[in-house]
Amino acid sequence: MFQTTVFEENRHDLAALADLAQRQGAMAFNVFFLVCTGRGVTQTDLGSESYEEVLREIVQLQQIHPGLKIRARCAPYMRRVQGLQAGQSSEGFADWSSACLAGRRYFRITAQGQITPCPYIPDVAGDLRRESLATIWETHPVFHRLRNEVPTGKCGKCDYRYSCGGCRARALARYGDVMAEDPKCDYVTPQEFAAEAPAAVASSSLVAWQPEAEQRLQRIPAFVRAFVKARVEQHAVQQGMTLITAEFLAARRPAVLPTIERRPQ
Repeated sequence: MFQTTVFEENRHDLAALADLAQRQGAMAFNVFFLVCTGRGVTQTDLGSESYEEVLREIVQLQQIHPGLKIRARCAPYMRRVQGLQAGQSSEGFADWSSACLAGRRYFRITAQGQITPCPYIPDVAGDLRRESLATIWETHPVFHRLRNEVPTGKCGKCDYRYSCGGCRARALARYGDVMAEDPKCDYVTPQEFAAEAPAAVASSSLVAWQPEAEQRLQRIPAFVRAFVKARVEQHAVQQGMTLITAEFLAARRPAVLPTIERRPQ
């Protein structure tokens, strides 16, 4: 796996890096976009126009290197660049890049056992030395806000507010509110368009769960269990099934589990 953070100084090297990654047999090339928090505030970040140009280049590089997953990280605007609304996918795009995951399918555990929504959001939601991860994940207000609220400002009015929604860490760094608008994006919403809230991935009323499958589901970590359940039900509905068995769950679990990344503090 190749990884790099893109700056103005190296943005024109991405094509060469993608070529190198492919020659070395890498499965993925992750392009991280700087989030100006912590020591990142002293770095040379991309301007909004350059940001958009690099995202379009990543789309082109993925087409040139179909066997290499070239992923934009900390770049929720990629879904807008691809024209993808919530729940939509294009050529596997939804499988490897998405809107901001902070507090929804992603969190950080510091070396001291503290929980934050992502490495770039310093707000501590809990301490594993004092309470369980499940309690923190399911009850802390910041996680509820990130999952249930629509961002304010231009992000809340955007036609991609459910698909992209902006970077919550950048919003916090600029305005002191994790649900404020993302200051990096200059996209202007067409006046005639209005985004609709996404429908549920699958209705649980359409399928039942075999008791053994339900027991297996409960062993999946709480912070991804609802996501896994919805995706498994979606697969079942697509195949015309009305009962999810333990075998069906086991066969599909690796494909539906989100990636859990570990980063140094």
